[in-house]
Amino acid sequence: MEQLETAERLERALSVDLVVAWRVLALCKVARQLPDDPISDWLSDAQWQTLWCYVHQRTDVPKTAPTLRQAVRWIAQLGGFLGRKSDGEPGTTTLWRGLQQLGFNTLTSQTHIVPVFVGEAELTVEMARELLHQGVFAVAIRPPTVPLGTSRIRTSLMATHTQADLSYALDAFERVGRHLGVV
Repeated sequence: MEQLETAERLERALSVDLVVAWRVLALCKVARQLPDDPISDWLSDAQWQTLWCYVHQRTDVPKTAPTLRQAVRWIAQLGGFLGRKSDGEPGTTTLWRGLQQLGFNTLTSQTHIVPVFVGEAELTVEMARELLHQGVFAVAIRPPTVPLGTSRIRTSLMATHTQADLSYALDAFERVGRHLGVV
């Protein structure tokens, strides 16, 4: 783990991972506290509609967003959640697996630390630049910090970030990622 051998490098690594971890944990928690609220409070229209189409294997989407509880269960089912009466509500592990099933590259992480894998160093730097232009500070991690071909983006969650801040950041990641062909 040479890339984490200094405190500064470790801090940078944890910064991005905390954003994603917070988002998944918060989504699990809010789905339990406000199960009937619409998922559109947490996911963009494109995100929940894509989820709906993927789960139902159809292209016609409903006009209204599903509830938080239903959408979280769909994501968790993609990660192996069975949804039996005795199972309770899904946890973060099945949500991670569900995100991976949807095509997000979380490398091998199944913990709260989830890097945003890009691959090539130049593309990673360009993604960090475009995210900054969108108002999202994200650090490009590239060789020699990580091996060639394994460059990634890392961001930092702070206690002062609001749900709106995080939603904005995730939307920016989606826009930039699609523009650059990362997702």
